[in-house]
Amino acid sequence: MVRAVHYVIRGQRELRSLAYSHFVSRLPMELRQVTADFAVADQITPADLAELKTRGFTTLICNRPDHEAADQPTAAQLAESARLMGFDWHWIPISSGNFTEEAIVQFQQALATATRTLAFCRSGTRSITLWSLSQAKHTPPATLLQLGRQAGYDLQGSEARLQGIYQHHKKGNL
Repeated sequence: MVRAVHYVIRGQRELRSLAYSHFVSRLPMELRQVTADFAVADQITPADLAELKTRGFTTLICNRPDHEAADQPTAAQLAESARLMGFDWHWIPISSGNFTEEAIVQFQQALATATRTLAFCRSGTRSITLWSLSQAKHTPPATLLQLGRQAGYDLQGSEARLQGIYQHHKKGNL
């Protein structure tokens, strides 16, 4: 992640983008609890894994494709560290808001065997959106939208799709 830092040089304001690791210490991950057993976060690093273990997470789902940012650890790097610490690891990359049926099913399968799960991407938005789509068969869209709002995410853009999944299943078609 790149952070912008403002400097004042000789009375002029200069904006410089600095790599995350230069001069600016890493900000702590922003973890947002959605349900008792599910949370989302922005990009995590291997340094965050001990804290996640302490908080009781057992499963990690990475929804970020590799190489979105220069300073982003690859999924393989994170997976190796996570597995060494005893986490179950799933990589279900989502790019450009492309929430495929295959990704939704993979997410459902990952959650089916999980006890306490953290899903993450750049900001947490793709993760909570994919989670809501995976829950839409059995959970009313209004409930999913409310849970998203409570966690600080606006899922209104997915409301029609959530409604479609819910109504389709309610009619016994899934």
